[in-house]
Amino acid sequence: MIKNENIKVICPKENLRDNDEITINIQKIILISLHEEKKINLQQYNDAVEYIEKKYKQR
Repeated sequence: MIKNENIKVICPKENLRDNDEITINIQKIILISLHEEKKINLQQYNDAVEYIEKKYKQR
């Protein structure tokens, strides 16, 4: 199980609109929940977070 102190949700404000930052955080929270419920493993979680961050940096 992931403890809260092990998770950091960081979104730099540069090149992101406020709505994008909120969307990224919601998606990361969903991923954390999936990992805690053992629906995805830690590698899948890390890959998904990396994808999300890249996706929003391209905007």
